Amino acid sequence: MLDIVFLKDCEGALLEVKPEDMLDVAWMKLNKKAITYIKMVVSDEILVDLKGLTTAFDVWEKLRATYEITTPIN
Repeated sequence: MLDIVFLKDCEGALLEVKPEDMLDVAWMKLNKKAITYIKMVVSDEILVDLKGLTTAFDVWEKLRATYEITTPIN
């Protein structure tokens, strides 16, 4: 999924704060694109958990916190 966001040049939207050199309108558009790409590849069951999240950062953090493996695999 991160690869898709990267290939679409939207990885900057995964930052918590807008870069100072980016206009607000460009930031909002980048966030919307990133959220759309992420939502296109997750299942309907996962989409329910993302409802109400308004930034790509929040969406990404929710997915990471929910699905990232935190225990070492031996």
